[in-house]
Amino acid sequence: MQIALTLLLAAAPVFQEAPPTPPAPEAPRPVTRISVLGASLSGGYGNSLELVTPKDVRLGRFLACALPQDGFEVIDHGDVWLFTQPISRGREQVDAALAEEPDFVVALDFLFWYGYGDGYVSDDDRVRDLELGLAQLDRFSCPIILGDLPDVTVALQGKGPLGTPVVTRGMIPREVALNRLNARIAYWMAERPRVSQVPLASMLTRMQAGLELTMRGNTWKPDSLAEVLQPDLLHPTARGTLWVTLATLDVMARAHTSIAALPLVWDEATLRERLMAATAAERAREQKKRDAREARRKKAEARERERNEGTPTPVGTGGG
Repeated sequence: MQIALTLLLAAAPVFQEAPPTPPAPEAPRPVTRISVLGASLSGGYGNSLELVTPKDVRLGRFLACALPQDGFEVIDHGDVWLFTQPISRGREQVDAALAEEPDFVVALDFLFWYGYGDGYVSDDDRVRDLELGLAQLDRFSCPIILGDLPDVTVALQGKGPLGTPVVTRGMIPREVALNRLNARIAYWMAERPRVSQVPLASMLTRMQAGLELTMRGNTWKPDSLAEVLQPDLLHPTARGTLWVTLATLDVMARAHTSIAALPLVWDEATLRERLMAATAAERAREQKKRDAREARRKKAEARERERNEGTPTPVGTGGG
C-alpha cells in the first residue's frame, strides 16, 4: 500500500506558479527633437562669409534641411568659443540640452577641445580631460552620435583672420597621444550601444589627400583643400559641412530605424538648394548691407582721390 501510494505521488503532475512574463523590450521612442552639441564645426565658424549670411550657419541648420520639414526640432548649442573653457562651457551645453529632453544628440566635435588645446603637461592630462567630456555625454540616455578626433596638423599652414595660423603646435596632441585619445573614445563607445560615431578623422584625411569620397549615391573628389577647408585649414567650407551632414545623417539612419524610414535628403545638390532656400531672406538682407558698405567705401575712396589730386583752377577765370 505504501509502495503504491509512493508511485502515485511520483506520477502526479507537479503544479508550479508560472514565471512572470518578461516585459517586451521597449521600442525606441520616435525622434522629434535633436540637440546638437559641439565647438566651431557645430557652430559653423566662418561660413557666413561664403554663404553671405549675417551670422554663421550652424550644423543644426544643415541637418534640419536634410530632415522632413515638419515634425522635427533641431536645437544647436554649437559654441565657437568652447576652446576657451571646454570643461565649464561644455557642461553648460549639456545642461541646456538635457533640459530640452532630446530624443537624439549629435555631438560631432564636442570632445575636440577636451583632447586638443595648450597648457597640458603630459598626454595623461589630455586623457584626463577627455574623461570629463565623456562623463558629460554619459548624462544622456538617448542615442548619441559623436566624432573621433582628427589630426589637424595641416592647420599650422593655414591663415586665420589675422593672417596667422589659428592653432599652435602645442595645441595639437602628438600622434601617440591622439591614438590614445581615439582608442579611449572607441572603448567608451563599445560599452554603450546607444553611441555611434562619424569617422571625422578618416574623412578629413581622404579630403586632404584629394581622394574620392562616396556617400549614399554622392561622389566627391576635391581638387584642392580650398574645396574642403577655409583658408585657416581647420574649419570646413560650406561644401565640407554638407558632406559632414550627409555622413551624420547616414550614421543616424543606421542607428535608429525610425530615422531610416523617413524621406531624408541624400542628394548633395538638393541639400544645398534647401539650405540656400532656408537662408534666402537673411542672405538678401546681408547682401544689401554689404552692397551699401561697398558703395560707401567706393565713395570714400573717390573723395580721397580728389583730395590727394586736388582740383585745378580753370584758366581764364576771375579776370577781364
